[in-house]
Amino acid sequence: MQSKKKRKLFARRRRKMENLLDDIIAYENGEMEWDSVVVFFQKLINNGMAWSLQGHYGRTAMAMIEEGYCVRKK
Repeated sequence: MQSKKKRKLFARRRRKMENLLDDIIAYENGEMEWDSVVVFFQKLINNGMAWSLQGHYGRTAMAMIEEGYCVRKK
């Protein structure tokens, strides 16, 4: 039973990473509408990845926070 729970957890984490990768690719290819960009950066801020990806993401996240589009996670 324990291994079934682990498999489900692994599958859920994998889907999240695949979705994040899809979002990064769409963003970098300029395929996102503005509303989707805001949601994408809010997700990156919430999960802390905005500060660990390349510098552009952190700078853009900070700018979006300062301009009121996103909020810093508390």
